[in-house]
Amino acid sequence: MAANSRAGYIPSRALLLSARPEFGPLSESLKNVGKQILTGQPLEKSLDELTRDVKSDLLDRTVRLIKEGVRAGGQFASLLDENASNIRMKEAIRKEVGAHIMMYTIFVGFAGGVGAPILYGLSSYLMDVMGQFSVLTQPEAFTKVPFLHFGQVSVSPDFLFFFSVAAIIITTVFGSMLIGLIGRGNEKAGIKYMPFMLIMGLAIFFVVRFAIVNLLGISML
Repeated sequence: MAANSRAGYIPSRALLLSARPEFGPLSESLKNVGKQILTGQPLEKSLDELTRDVKSDLLDRTVRLIKEGVRAGGQFASLLDENASNIRMKEAIRKEVGAHIMMYTIFVGFAGGVGAPILYGLSSYLMDVMGQFSVLTQPEAFTKVPFLHFGQVSVSPDFLFFFSVAAIIITTVFGSMLIGLIGRGNEKAGIKYMPFMLIMGLAIFFVVRFAIVNLLGISML
């Protein structure tokens, strides 16, 4: 439309020439608005018809800015160029923000659904090993060295197992809510991710425990 206007076409003709088939419903609306302007209807009133036919917040804001610019005495082509430039800049910023949101979402999902279960599975193995070391008879030479002395482990494997399961459930639930808050601006939007993250987290936890038992031969709960 801006190029047609700079070429010398009146606004109605510029609208008609810019209505291309690939624009879909917007193309038909542009043709109707151009015909209304040709029949003598004011430009601002015709543009209102455009926003009624095509429901788009972006189109509505753009038409409103064009109408205000025309009222203020601005050039039609310049107004279109400036609006197009602003729209392209807005889309570029939106894509950049979307990339950052995706990165944060992946980080939170990995930390809550993969990283935490792996660490809890390894901690179960570590506590079991420390418990076995604590009941062994230590050499007399080791008892004289403070940092080689193993104290009695008071945390039972049963307690650590149930604590790990509860911690994974809490982490995945709040991680899902955080993903919804980051992606959609509402923590309730993350409820749909809870079942997937919960199942994945618990599955990874039990797989890690099973793998450690079979690879290292250390008995665990």
